[in-house]
Amino acid sequence: MKKLWHKLTTTKPVVFFLLFPTLFCVFLFLDSFPLADFLSYTFRIKGLFKFFAAIFLYLGLTFSATVFLMAKNIILRIVAFCLLFLTLGTQYGYKHINGFGFSFFDANTLLSEMGFAGDALSTFLPEVLNGLIVILVFTILLAIAVSKYAQKIKTRTVLPSIAFFFALGYFVTWSTSGDQVYPTMFKIPLLLTYASNYSLYNGPREDLELSNEKPSEYKHIIFLVDESVRGDYFSINDKQNPTTPYLASISGKLVNYGIASSGTNTSATANFILRSGAGSETFPDPEQMSLKRPNIFQYAKNAGFKTIFMDGQKGYLQNFMRKDELEYLDVTHFVEEGSMPRYDIDNHLAVELIKTIEESKAPTFSYIVKMGAHFHYETCYPQNEKVFTPTMEIGTLNSDSIKMRNSYRNAIRWSVDLFFKNLIPQLPDSTLVVYTSDHGQNLLEHGIKSTHSDFKNPSPFQAMVPLFFYFSDSTQHSQFNYLAQNYNQASHFNIFPTIVKLMGYSDSALSGLGLKSLFDPLENERMFYSGNLFLSGNLEKNLFDNGEMKHFINTLNPPKVQLSVNQPETNDTISSQ
Repeated sequence: MKKLWHKLTTTKPVVFFLLFPTLFCVFLFLDSFPLADFLSYTFRIKGLFKFFAAIFLYLGLTFSATVFLMAKNIILRIVAFCLLFLTLGTQYGYKHINGFGFSFFDANTLLSEMGFAGDALSTFLPEVLNGLIVILVFTILLAIAVSKYAQKIKTRTVLPSIAFFFALGYFVTWSTSGDQVYPTMFKIPLLLTYASNYSLYNGPREDLELSNEKPSEYKHIIFLVDESVRGDYFSINDKQNPTTPYLASISGKLVNYGIASSGTNTSATANFILRSGAGSETFPDPEQMSLKRPNIFQYAKNAGFKTIFMDGQKGYLQNFMRKDELEYLDVTHFVEEGSMPRYDIDNHLAVELIKTIEESKAPTFSYIVKMGAHFHYETCYPQNEKVFTPTMEIGTLNSDSIKMRNSYRNAIRWSVDLFFKNLIPQLPDSTLVVYTSDHGQNLLEHGIKSTHSDFKNPSPFQAMVPLFFYFSDSTQHSQFNYLAQNYNQASHFNIFPTIVKLMGYSDSALSGLGLKSLFDPLENERMFYSGNLFLSGNLEKNLFDNGEMKHFINTLNPPKVQLSVNQPETNDTISSQ
């Protein structure tokens, strides 16, 4: 370190003493809000020592970035400037889209949902292109200045500095579960390194000792989990959105809960909650008990159902599913990415599902992950099915909300309404369909360009999902009490216990879960999570029913539908809001 300091202060010192504060200011600008929040939190909660330790680490990493860029070895210097551009560009892009920047949650999401990375890049790149050009010009000018004017630093002095502060940063990241803020050039590599090494419980689930007390009233139960489908874009929830005329035509066979709240605003964690039966108070779950308790397939197996799992998004297990869970599945079907046009996947799943059910002599329980309406919306329906115009262009994220919403309407019409129009006539008798989506979408509300998965202060529109039940028989066997009271009051956390009840399990089994089903009156305010479910420092619990959302839901205009279920309420219709 003495040799390093000597070189920096005796020969051409002006470059170092200009480069260091320049990088510090650039990092500070890009990290401003999280850094200010983090330092304030550290000072108030963690104490003075950790406050100064955090400042020391931030300055130390900035120092390491400076000497990295001044490396004498040309390969090291090229790597340094490439890393600078990539990290500054990534942080800028995330901050421009979600208003916060790159976090540990984003690192987890990026690694777990890599299959959608190309879609995200093609969709959001045009929005941040101008900023990336500025960052590229800045990086090139900086590289020229360093190359021409700076005293180069030998590798044997550069690498120890980087290694020391990176190792220290990784240790702090590991000990705080990613709850740290670093200079952008090292923050993103540190978070990605930690996320790739962060391990979750990977053993078997606990055995389920319970069994259903009576046979289910349904021979076949199909749980359809759509992708990125927002509840208010259904005609059955708002007549102003004529996207689902087929569902409206069969509304007498639906038990519709209107606007529901998802468990989280991200696909992986939302699907995990739906399968695991975790409650709204389960998280954060540092002991990872929700990864160990029996899942929905174990309940189905113990109730005598043949279990079917189909995934139209990935050709491998995702959404926190593990190989040991395959022992609870009798039939699996995965769609390889790129094996067919995206808009054909859901209908392909319908064909495979019907064939599997028809071939089964036993009752079946199916969990189907649809492709749905994931951005880019223009790839979610054939272009000759463009009903709502004008629309976005493929590969762009349009700042025109009218075009964006029309593209989304076309995607909903194709992937939801026409999907059900194809599926429902083929369903055998005694079939129950449970339908929801993993999360909702933010469609440029408040000018926010990220559609979902925001960590800090996420829009409740990212958690706005549909929820309804369809019965293939002319009569509905189960008594969905409190339907009118629970309309626009349900959430993902109510679905698991409801399905368990429909499988024939008793009320005592439900009480063991500690969850309210849709057969109970729902009175609590709905919440949804954003972030990592297993780390307290990286998890936010957000109110869904805030003032804005309540007002918005009250402006919706659902059609009046005569309900064909017995209810304790005196009003047996859902009137217009």
